[in-house]
Amino acid sequence: MTDPLRFGEIAFINALPLTLPEAALTDVPLVRMPMAPNKLNEAILQQRLDVSPVSSACYLRNQEALVMLEEVSISAQTQVDSVLMFLPRADFSWEASTTLAVTDQSETSVALMRYMLFRETGFRYEPSQMTLYPLGEGMGHLEAGLPLLAIGDEALRLKDLVSDRPYPIVDLAQWWTTHTGLPFVFAVWVARRAWAETHPDLLLQLNHALVSQKQRFQADVGLQSSVFRAAQARCPWLSPSAARRYFTDCLSYNLDRSHHAALAYFERILAWLDYDGSDSHHRHCPELPLELLHR
Repeated sequence: MTDPLRFGEIAFINALPLTLPEAALTDVPLVRMPMAPNKLNEAILQQRLDVSPVSSACYLRNQEALVMLEEVSISAQTQVDSVLMFLPRADFSWEASTTLAVTDQSETSVALMRYMLFRETGFRYEPSQMTLYPLGEGMGHLEAGLPLLAIGDEALRLKDLVSDRPYPIVDLAQWWTTHTGLPFVFAVWVARRAWAETHPDLLLQLNHALVSQKQRFQADVGLQSSVFRAAQARCPWLSPSAARRYFTDCLSYNLDRSHHAALAYFERILAWLDYDGSDSHHRHCPELPLELLHR
């Protein structure tokens, strides 16, 4: 008997269009394990999952242990609406000692935020300057005067809550696209390399199932309406038009040449962010390449 395939799923509404139907795989039990993005990263690296979406930063930092599936991602072509930095006031002044309130559920968004802040302020903010907060507790930090990074359903909720309040908002995906001309890839689907090497046919079958589900969502108005309703059931503050816009205008589920170029670009940024003053890791680089600074 084939062992169950331990399959991770993102516990945010942004992954709803790529939720596989129960009959997606033939003769293979699929054990679904929904988690927050950071928990999915941990679980697959700790070999508690076989295949899962992970943050792009997790994949890029662990390519020796992971194999990326083809043609599927969670990306944004311009603004994404669910990876947001909230400022406590319009005249907020950044200082080298600024403390940031940062969601504890994201690896990629934190790295993108650090790069953005370096480009915009000249300060290189380190993890030691970040106050991590659990899901649902972001608003208190913002009201206490800290700049806040929120992602996923919580970011969507906070954007709605502050719509009539003077909190400036920066959409990190929109910032990235403005400065690079590229989409931003937040998550990709991966398999553990050891598992992939022993289950090549199953990996191809699963990759095909995900691509087919993506194509169905892009073409099937009925499936889109079902996804919009499911999103509103979980996030009731989303209006029908906001749900439609989020899934069809903000998010992209493709992984084409431009997305691969964005991943290569982001990998170099991660290498710079990860540099700790030693030459012990081949990806670490002491300086951000100049072409990235002056694009």
